[in-house]
Amino acid sequence: EGLSSALDTRAQVWYVNSRDGPLLPISKLVNEATNPLVISQGNVDLVMDLSNLVRPGVDFELTLGGVVPKIPGGYKNTFLLAPTPSLLKDISRRGFRVTQAYVPTITRTPLSEFRMKLRADQRAVGLPEAQLGDTASLWRVSR
Repeated sequence: EGLSSALDTRAQVWYVNSRDGPLLPISKLVNEATNPLVISQGNVDLVMDLSNLVRPGVDFELTLGGVVPKIPGGYKNTFLLAPTPSLLKDISRRGFRVTQAYVPTITRTPLSEFRMKLRADQRAVGLPEAQLGDTASLWRVSR
C-alpha cells in the first residue's frame, strides 16, 4: 500500500486577476465602517458577491438601467462600489466629495490585457459605461 502526503491549502480567492480578489479588502473596509451603505449602479454580480463577505447590518442600494442613485441621509459611511466615471462626476456635481477608498492593483497578464482590449473595443462601438464590467473599486462619499 502506498502512503501519500497532501497539502491543505485554503484561499478565499484562487485566481489573482478574478474580480473577486478586490472584494476581500473592500469587504474589510466596509465591515470596519460604522453604519455603512454600499451603493452600486448595475453591478448586480459584484453586489451579490460582496454581500456574502460583509457583516449583517450593511445596507446596499442597487440601481439598474442607468438610474443615478440617490445618496440618502442617516448613514455614517456611504460607499460607491465600482462606479462609472459619469456617476462619480454626477455625485460630485451634487455637492458630495468622492474619494477613492480602495485602489485595485492590476497585475498585467494575458487575461487582463484581453479584458482591457475588450473594454476598449466596447467603448469604440458605443456601449454604455455600466455595461463594461469595470474592476471592483470602492469610493467613499461625504459632504
